[in-house]
Amino acid sequence: TTGDVVLAGTITGSLLAPSPDVRLSIDGGRFLYARTSVSYEDIDLEVAVTERGISVRDLSFDTLPLIRNPLDLVFKPNVTRDARTAGKRSFHAEGLILLDGWKPGDVSLSVSAHRLWGIYTQEIKAQISAELEGSGRWPDLVLRGDVDVDEVDVELGQESVGHSVSDMVLPDTLYVHRTNSRSGPGEQRVEDLLAAAVLEHGPSFMQRLETDVLVRLGNKVHVKLAVGLAQGRDDALRAISLIGNIEPDVNLAGEVRVLLGKGKRRLIGTLEIARDSKLTALTKRFEVTQGSSVTMLGDIGDSQLEIDAEHLSRYGTIVVKVRGTPAEPLISFESDEIPDQGDIMVVLLTGKPLSEQTAAEGGSAMRTISSALAGFGTKLLGKYTPLDKLDIDLGDGMGSGSVEAGKAITPELFLVSRFKWGVRDERENRVEAQLQFQPRILRRFSLEGSIGDRLAGNIQVVWRLLY
Repeated sequence: TTGDVVLAGTITGSLLAPSPDVRLSIDGGRFLYARTSVSYEDIDLEVAVTERGISVRDLSFDTLPLIRNPLDLVFKPNVTRDARTAGKRSFHAEGLILLDGWKPGDVSLSVSAHRLWGIYTQEIKAQISAELEGSGRWPDLVLRGDVDVDEVDVELGQESVGHSVSDMVLPDTLYVHRTNSRSGPGEQRVEDLLAAAVLEHGPSFMQRLETDVLVRLGNKVHVKLAVGLAQGRDDALRAISLIGNIEPDVNLAGEVRVLLGKGKRRLIGTLEIARDSKLTALTKRFEVTQGSSVTMLGDIGDSQLEIDAEHLSRYGTIVVKVRGTPAEPLISFESDEIPDQGDIMVVLLTGKPLSEQTAAEGGSAMRTISSALAGFGTKLLGKYTPLDKLDIDLGDGMGSGSVEAGKAITPELFLVSRFKWGVRDERENRVEAQLQFQPRILRRFSLEGSIGDRLAGNIQVVWRLLY
């Protein structure tokens, strides 16, 4: 951090009624922030504090992305990505805060950004331009304006988006407050706690803030993710993870209006998936169809998905369609040349349909599918674990059948992943996960629940008669 800081002025009046006339200025400051990998250059600040109010006459700086030298781990400017423009600062703000005694009163603030680097790490790079105006009487402020996303490049691998799950142990002083259940002895609902806080302290600043900001995506917004269904560091688990990887690599466009009022956020607009976007699933590459989009209607969970992607195989074109909402997506595979859903899945995993595989190849395909399903199911635990159960039913002529892969999570809890092909009823699940709970003290009793890709599911209580 470098720069010259000057604080000068006078304070007159009495202790109970001071009358300040103070100036604070920073000239040519510089600040390097390693977490964002951005250098804030030529920082200029001029603030005046008087009895009337606080005047921010100038707050401006330029941004310069940094790269880390792998030899000495020192951050150095990336001059090839220097977006500074003569006569235009990366960030500029000015405004006035009137004082009512020593409390903030009316506020007016304007902010402008020109090709401002917000972050420049190995995983995320983001640059924006903006024109924003804020006004109102504190703390009831209104923020309006436009934000242009000039460039975003997100590239996160499995190490970045993976997660691990461990047993949760709560200390005695920590209570769990359930939001959708009736309060038990000694418990309070979260809604009641929040309502009590609002009555005592009033709404928070974010609950009072209103925004109406239009966010426009430029032509350099790129997102690439790798999400493994099974995690592990040895070669065997990495192979399973490759089977289950989902890797979107998409370019985004469009515009979204961000509305905030009374503590509620709404997003209105459409995100378009631009050309040259692709998706890798089950080790196969799908080209996302131009015109695919996500339409935002308010709450993110209510957004409408309309995404199509195509994979060209030797046996025909396979189309994956994603419809519904993020909260309840509907995913289906279609092919004019491959009408059977089972064959579609096997082509994606092995390269050819069951009808063209030998008995040995068919068994290998089933084991591959069951491994992928088991990797998917046990990913809920944060890792892939070997199978305790593997049942394969090839049916008649391999035109129909099923594979079940099971794993005992605990001595009382059992997880089954099931894959079926040749199913005639469109409402019946093709891929299904089932949990079976059988307490030790009641060996005849079990609780079983299942859900699948057609969102068909059930919960049943089973009592076994032993004879």
